Amino acid sequence: MARPIRDTPALTGKEAIKFLSEMNKMREKKISPEELDKMKANSEKLRSIVKFPNGLDKS
Repeated sequence: MARPIRDTPALTGKEAIKFLSEMNKMREKKISPEELDKMKANSEKLRSIVKFPNGLDKS
């Protein structure tokens, strides 16, 4: 029988501030066109290998 998954603890204090700061930095970061093309190629390669349930491989 599987073990229950515990709730993720909430971040507070300095940890919460650091997390939000990092999230804001990442929000401003842009992906280069080359990196985007690489990600799309990898996605297509994965979709050609894996059969997803419920038609998720069609998007």
